[in-house]
Amino acid sequence: ESLVSGESRTRLRSPGDPVIGATRNVLAEVRVVVTAPATGGTLARIAALLERAQGERPRVQRIADRVARVFAPVVLAAAALTACVHAALGAGALDAALTAASVLIVACPCALGLATPAALAAALGRAAGFGVLFKSGEALERCARVDAVLLDTTGTLTQGVLSVSEIHCAPHVSEEDLLGTAAGAEGASLHPLARALVARAERAGAAPVARTPRRAMPGRGVEAGEGPDLVLVGSEELLRERGVAPPPELLEAAAKAADRGASVAFVARGGVALGVVSLVDTL
Repeated sequence: ESLVSGESRTRLRSPGDPVIGATRNVLAEVRVVVTAPATGGTLARIAALLERAQGERPRVQRIADRVARVFAPVVLAAAALTACVHAALGAGALDAALTAASVLIVACPCALGLATPAALAAALGRAAGFGVLFKSGEALERCARVDAVLLDTTGTLTQGVLSVSEIHCAPHVSEEDLLGTAAGAEGASLHPLARALVARAERAGAAPVARTPRRAMPGRGVEAGEGPDLVLVGSEELLRERGVAPPPELLEAAAKAADRGASVAFVARGGVALGVVSLVDTL
């Protein structure tokens, strides 16, 4: 849903859950029911909010408009007084008129009335160009009082693409064997975890061992093959459901990686855990 939310990681959706148009499905085929026309969809509502934000009059603009109503007659009075004083001091009519005109130009009330809406329109458009959307001018105005900002890391402060950071293998298991087994089980899946594993296997020169049939289980992982050659790539819960108990050293490595904010994927083959892979979204 990164197009709308900015979140690059996948979100689990179950039957009956709402989905947003233009988001991407990475697992099995799904059937969706259109519940609103394009003009009533999420993107259309966001565009409507932006249009309304540009048409609203925030507090600072209302203040400027009230000041402008008083400011205009004050400037006219000041210009007239300036002309009179210069005439009384013996200045010619042209000099007095030019001096009064300079007061009108420098203190032009039109600039006060136009500056605020022009600044708001420019700021809203500039922010939208960077992917930051304000639903009102007042929200933009309140940013002047912000002294701390919290940002979701994935897709905002990161590349938005997972990559393998650490590999912990069980005894007597090589890294190439682990990566080749995992990449073969993932196959051509478009899931971000799968693509990261396959890319790392290619860089390591590990030959993927393809196994069929392949079954993806949302939120848990994938299993490929049958019988004694069954390969599991996914969560600890998936391994335990299939009767595989990861050794303590792999569980400890997975816990430490999870504490650092990494995603972890266990790899098992033939009922034996081969290792655990940590994946992160690079800053």
